[in-house]
Amino acid sequence: MSNKLVTVVVSREELVARQKRDGRNMYEPNAQRKLVEACLVPGVSVSGMALAHGLNTNVLRKWLIRERTRAEMSRRNPVDKPAQSATKLLAVTVIPEPLTDTRVNANEQPSAPVPAYSPPSTGNAAGRINIEIGGARIVVDTNVDAEALSTVLDCLRDPRSR
Repeated sequence: MSNKLVTVVVSREELVARQKRDGRNMYEPNAQRKLVEACLVPGVSVSGMALAHGLNTNVLRKWLIRERTRAEMSRRNPVDKPAQSATKLLAVTVIPEPLTDTRVNANEQPSAPVPAYSPPSTGNAAGRINIEIGGARIVVDTNVDAEALSTVLDCLRDPRSR
């Protein structure tokens, strides 16, 4: 066990912003930051720091984990990095394969395949495309007019990208 002295970084009054009805404390963000920075100094006991400031050790450890996560995320995604370009939509033409129906009479030879009408499916998602754009969801089935779909997508597209 270490006998190092822990210095009080912030007073209890500076740390606690207010108390909720259920008795839990709401903490001041600047005071939290000061306390976390003090804990990051090599050799400082987190439990000793929590005890000196009247905190549960788990609360202070949670703040430390949150700070490490923030630091890691800022290293991965620096703020000065140029923003990713806007999502581009590409023109897609879907040409469904015609369904065929072979009819055979008992007295005749099999005829050439006759295209059969296939109504839009309601339960099966095969042949469907879900498009989310401009806060709207569009479900495109296999039987869609490409020009009408293009018009709808143009209306929903961000006006700044036109």
